[in-house]
Amino acid sequence: MKLRLLLFASLFILLQSCLDDNKSNTTDANTIIVNRIDKLSWLSGSWQINTLEVTITETWAKTDENNLSGNSYVISMKGDTVFTESLRITAIDDTLYYLPTISNQNEGKEIRFKEKSISDTEVVFENLAHDFPQRIVYQKTSDTTVYAYIEGMQDGKLRKEEFPYHKN
Repeated sequence: MKLRLLLFASLFILLQSCLDDNKSNTTDANTIIVNRIDKLSWLSGSWQINTLEVTITETWAKTDENNLSGNSYVISMKGDTVFTESLRITAIDDTLYYLPTISNQNEGKEIRFKEKSISDTEVVFENLAHDFPQRIVYQKTSDTTVYAYIEGMQDGKLRKEEFPYHKN
């Protein structure tokens, strides 16, 4: 009887230890995601490009510990909205994704760009199966400037569009 009790107690302690390890692993994964989202805190705010033809504005805000939300729009000098898109950077499992939804494209569905690399001053997202772009990059160049670009193959040629934003 004492042997059964001892075996039962040992099994209980072992199971409890496994449950504690699982909680720790989940917490560690969440901490990693939060830390990666926090690395992008420099992206928060309103960013703008002014040209002779258009004004491009992109805004970002942290909505919770796992998400950044934003939007981008282009206004012509006549005041017409030329382009709009909703933006999200979110954690799915243990990876960050850039998820744009562009008006009048892709049946209104988000397009997934998977995190390829991230640092304190740069993030790169990629979707090689997408028509254009296949890569989206944001680089912090100062506290008041961000250099962004999209690039990829289009009609057999490398195409790149650059966006030198300044803080609005």
